[in-house]
Amino acid sequence: MIAQPTVQKQLKSIVKLSPHAVLLHGRFGVGLASAAQELALQLTNKPSIVRISPDEKGSIKIKTIRELYSFTRTKQDEKLIIILDEADTMQAPAQNALLKLLEEPPEHVMFILTAHTPQILLPTILSRVQKVEILPISNKQTDLLLDSLAVKDAKKCLQLKYMAEGLPAELTRLAQNEDYFKERSASIKEARGFIQGTTYKKLITSYKIGNDREKAMDLLRDIAHIVEISLKQKPSSSLAGLLANIVFTQEKLLADGNIRTQLLKLSVS
Repeated sequence: MIAQPTVQKQLKSIVKLSPHAVLLHGRFGVGLASAAQELALQLTNKPSIVRISPDEKGSIKIKTIRELYSFTRTKQDEKLIIILDEADTMQAPAQNALLKLLEEPPEHVMFILTAHTPQILLPTILSRVQKVEILPISNKQTDLLLDSLAVKDAKKCLQLKYMAEGLPAELTRLAQNEDYFKERSASIKEARGFIQGTTYKKLITSYKIGNDREKAMDLLRDIAHIVEISLKQKPSSSLAGLLANIVFTQEKLLADGNIRTQLLKLSVS
């Protein structure tokens, strides 16, 4: 696993202390799933690992958490590590059920949660987990990863570095999947058009993807990515305000808000 030195130090501390619950959080594409798997394997020589991921509708349901509660009460000789991928996709009922698990953790069980938007989780859950932010890798680490992926073309390297911006999982996927690279290039172009376009063009885009939550979230991530880069190059109060509005819209969509309504509000903000 490629990680910032500070992140590596934190993960080593987790392995040493072995708390009952950990939250790994970071941006989309930073490699939370890989980090969780690597951490689980380091925690014990012969771990029993259970991995819970969102269902086909994109969320972890309360039924799954209740089943997990019963499962963890079964006596086991070996340490049980439960990875909850994208824990921030749980709605309030599922989160409350998880909270009960975290409040009464069996001695042999450790939870590893991952979340790209940890602020969506209940404060009571956040207070019961040890948090580690998985940060983007450095430019030097990015160059080493590109070398390991056998990307030699200078122009392609620059494109990949701009699109992934230190996110190793995203960089790897872009480098290895040409169809995905083309898809992401088109998405970033659309996001740039949303930022620079007229209100009318923004409204058209909002109506076009107003029934697709995944595409809407992808668009918001791309817009945020471009705005963040622009802010680093030249701070601007208007861009900072746009970024705040984007984050607010993302939170509304994650909380199951109406897609088209939220995008329309962003278009005229």
